[in-house]
Amino acid sequence: MARPAAPRDPRCVTSIAASAQVDARSEAAGAVRVLVVDDHTAVREGVRAMLAAEPDLDPVAVAATAGDAAELAAAGRPDVMLVDYHLPDEDGLSLCLYVKSRPAAPAVLVYSAFADEHLIPLAVVAGADAVVAKATRPDELCDTVRAVARGESRMPPLTQPAMESAGARLDAGDLPIFGMLAHGTPPDEIAATLRIEPAWLVARRWAMLEQLREATVRRRAPRASSALRPAV
Repeated sequence: MARPAAPRDPRCVTSIAASAQVDARSEAAGAVRVLVVDDHTAVREGVRAMLAAEPDLDPVAVAATAGDAAELAAAGRPDVMLVDYHLPDEDGLSLCLYVKSRPAAPAVLVYSAFADEHLIPLAVVAGADAVVAKATRPDELCDTVRAVARGESRMPPLTQPAMESAGARLDAGDLPIFGMLAHGTPPDEIAATLRIEPAWLVARRWAMLEQLREATVRRRAPRASSALRPAV
């Protein structure tokens, strides 16, 4: 994986070696292992403290960048990743799609100050299991973490106008993929139905994500193609 060019702040990253160890609390109590990804220290530590206060939730690692989070996810095998949409090196949806394209992927919950209908189509393409607003109450956020850890989807409904708007930005050949993703069809089933290779499906999802992202006015500034995106 080509790492994003972002400096690592050791204060913001739980040790990868430590996260790879079996956590006694998680093993003994069956707690949900959570990786928290947010570049704002106050938010990151607040979310970690909130999760740690729940006996069945265990924030095993934190990261401030997508690149560090990708490493931690591979080393520590969390059950759930709680990912901020805005990160300094990548956006959270690029991280989500990267992680979801790997074997034994964790559930991914994306949270943002702009968790509205503009974000939902991108989250659908990235494979997010939930999208929540940062204004969500702590108990609701914890309940969502538990739900996605059980394999439930907590994605907000994709409205017809949002689906049509997203479809108008995509290549015609990608519309069947988008439609099946929007209806919750697993990627392996999409690949089998459309008779395409899984790697090609991943490549098309990256292209779709970038097309939708470039047309979304919520983005803070243009970015180059994601460093997490695999070469085709």
